[in-house]
Amino acid sequence: MIDDFAFQAQCLSEVGRDTSNNFDPDELISVVKRHLRPVDADTIQEQRAKRIIEKWQRDGSTPNVGQIWLPGFDPISHEPLKLIASIDGKRMVEKDRASLEFLEAGQERRIENLKRVEQRVRIGQAEIDEMRRWQREQLALGRPVLDLTWGNCIREAGLLHEKKGRAA
Repeated sequence: MIDDFAFQAQCLSEVGRDTSNNFDPDELISVVKRHLRPVDADTIQEQRAKRIIEKWQRDGSTPNVGQIWLPGFDPISHEPLKLIASIDGKRMVEKDRASLEFLEAGQERRIENLKRVEQRVRIGQAEIDEMRRWQREQLALGRPVLDLTWGNCIREAGLLHEKKGRAA
């Protein structure tokens, strides 16, 4: 396979576009699959294609061809080939060809991601606070330091409920 950036450019040149210059992500998956080694099983090819396309949506994963200077901010990389999905994920376009609708969809996803990260940060701090409180209590009782683990903390403090579920 050729290098990632050339591979992405090749695949994007082959995908069909509508009049707004965006395309169906499933079609891009098909194009990427066509370029993957034919010995790969179809499901493996599809998974690889999806991972590649997901990578092309992340900052820093496509060629940087300059800097954008927005008032009030440090310069940021200009990655014209970075992909942006529509709000429903059914269409994609390169950042250089993106309409306001696609920029807003990308921003909406960043806001949702930020909310999840902020929640995870609050949970992480609550874990630290609980462990610190429990550890102080256990040390005062003379408990050996090697026993002061998160697993022991959550079990003994009654924080763990043996129920299977999705992680936060």
